[in-house]
Amino acid sequence: CECIWSDWIDMSYPDGSDRNSGDYETFENIWKNNPSWECAKVENISCRSEKFPNIPIADLGQKV
Repeated sequence: CECIWSDWIDMSYPDGSDRNSGDYETFENIWKNNPSWECAKVENISCRSEKFPNIPIADLGQKV
């Protein structure tokens, strides 16, 4: 199996009015909503903000 970067995956949307809300891109959610997505060995996962894609996620104070 050849490893390649996938497109950005966005399966859930946090509730902006709820401070404790989160965005959960779990493997279970990805496979449930996109059964054609396969990856035998996931590595080098990257995160970015949808609204600020050019700002490193750590600079936005996000918990990953």
